[in-house]
Amino acid sequence: MKRVVYGLALIIGMASSTSAMAAWCRAQSPVAWGEGVGYTVDEACYIALRQCAARTPAGYSCFVVDYAF
Repeated sequence: MKRVVYGLALIIGMASSTSAMAAWCRAQSPVAWGEGVGYTVDEACYIALRQCAARTPAGYSCFVVDYAF
C-alpha cells in the first residue's frame, strides 16, 4: 500500500513540475495578435504566429514581440 501511495505522489509531483515548465510566446501584427504556450519556446512561438496569422488580413505580417520560458 505504501508503494502505491508513494507512486501516486511521484506521478502527481512530476505532472505538476512539468506543467510549470512551459514556454510562452506572443506574436503581433499592426491589426491582430496571438499567444501560444508549449513545452519549448519554438513550439509556443509557432502557435502564437499561427493564431496571429489567422486573425490578420492579407498584406500584413506577424512578428514575435515577446517570449518567456
